Amino acid sequence: CGGGGGGTPNNPPVTDDRPIVNGRVELPAGDGSALKVLAGANEPAAVKDGAFSVRLRDDAPALITAVNANNEPVLMAVSPTPASKAATRAGTQPVLNAQTTAIAMIYLMPYVAQAEPDDEQAMLSLITGLPETAALASALQDALTASPATPPLDNAAVRAALTDAVNATLR
Repeated sequence: CGGGGGGTPNNPPVTDDRPIVNGRVELPAGDGSALKVLAGANEPAAVKDGAFSVRLRDDAPALITAVNANNEPVLMAVSPTPASKAATRAGTQPVLNAQTTAIAMIYLMPYVAQAEPDDEQAMLSLITGLPETAALASALQDALTASPATPPLDNAAVRAALTDAVNATLR
């Protein structure tokens, strides 16, 4: 018969040394207060007056997602790995809007996302410069204006624009 224990473990508290990053949610209408922001292993962050705070690692890319009450993604942004060991994310304010969502949606497709920081930056730059990305951002803006808390992929025009943008990226 085993002992009951009852004592406290001797494990020291774990400190979270990831930098706090303050960001903004930009919806075409409203301040996004009905959304919450998810990033890595963080607890969901509330959006207040369009602002949020999360902790992000400095040694890996991060996906930041604003979700609705049903935990469905509405807005996204890829926060790339900082360019050098001396750089941190704390000085860069991520923004979640139609443009960053378009870039993230394309980047997260198979064969597009990159593991090496230099390749990651190059791919994000390529995606950002494509006219098809601008068309996807416009479709997202229209979908979010019509229904701010609805997942954009529910919109046929967004799905079509995403297909065109991914095809352009992979050419």
